[in-house]
Amino acid sequence: MFHPWTEVIYILLISQPGFGDEASEENSILHNLDIVFGIFRHGDRAPLMTYPNDTNRESKLWKLGFGELIERGIETMLNLGKYLKNRYSEFLKDDSKATYVRSSPKPRCFDSAAFVLYELYPAKPPRMFDSEKWFPFPITRVPEGHDKYTDI
Repeated sequence: MFHPWTEVIYILLISQPGFGDEASEENSILHNLDIVFGIFRHGDRAPLMTYPNDTNRESKLWKLGFGELIERGIETMLNLGKYLKNRYSEFLKDDSKATYVRSSPKPRCFDSAAFVLYELYPAKPPRMFDSEKWFPFPITRVPEGHDKYTDI
């Protein structure tokens, strides 16, 4: 069962300044690694709703809509992908079958996973899509209401 403090712990760990800095120190170089599990929350998002008389109800700040990622959230997820790429570069295989990614069905969560993957696995020819630095990467989603882990 989901513990009410779990979400708070994730937020504190991810948004704490300097979180993960110790991983870049030379004395923490990995020599043997079998598996890595990464659990992270979506990037910063717009509010889910506003109050009735809000003058910013149709604000241009929420380009993707209420509850969706904002620019800072996208940037955070891209930076997380870069960090993971740098941290585990010698262990990453250029094969999408070697990595399993699962997201809740909420668009902000799916988009967050996609932005992390964009930096973690940059496209190289011949897998590039329309000559861009992007290619489709499989992200598993379970229908809403059917997943005890991501339906929080």
